[in-house]
Amino acid sequence: MLSRIWETVTPNLQDLGKIPQNRGIRKYDGKRFLGRWDFNLNRALGVSRQLKPNMGSLEMRRLKLTMSLIFAKTVLVATLDKNVYIKNIGKIQFAPPAPGARAGGAGPAPRPGPAALAAMIPQVTGTENLQGQWSPE
Repeated sequence: MLSRIWETVTPNLQDLGKIPQNRGIRKYDGKRFLGRWDFNLNRALGVSRQLKPNMGSLEMRRLKLTMSLIFAKTVLVATLDKNVYIKNIGKIQFAPPAPGARAGGAGPAPRPGPAALAAMIPQVTGTENLQGQWSPE
C-alpha cells in the first residue's frame, strides 16, 4: 500500500518546487510549508475504475470501503525544507475467518450469518504517520 501511495505522489512532487516561495506560505506545527493536501476518495475511485474498467460493483464497494477507512483523515504536507509528511493513514485489519468457514467446493455457498458478515468488514486499528523527502528534480 505504501508503494502505491508513493507511486501516486511522486509525479506531483516536481510541482512543489515551482510554487513561488513568497506567496501561499503558512505556518504548520512551527514549520513553514508549501501546501497541504487531503485525500480525494472520489477521484481515486475514478482512477481505479479507469485502470480496471471491468471492475464489478461488489469489488468497487469493497475498494471504496477500504479506501475510505484507510484515507478518511489522511493529509499530505510538504515543507520548504523539502520534507513531506503523510499523516493519519489508517491501519485496517480484517477479522479472521470463522472456524469451519467454507473455502470452496461444489454447490452454492450458504448465506453468511450476521457474525460472518461483520467479519468481512475491515476495522480501523489505528493510524500511522510517514515522513520522507521531496526533490524538485
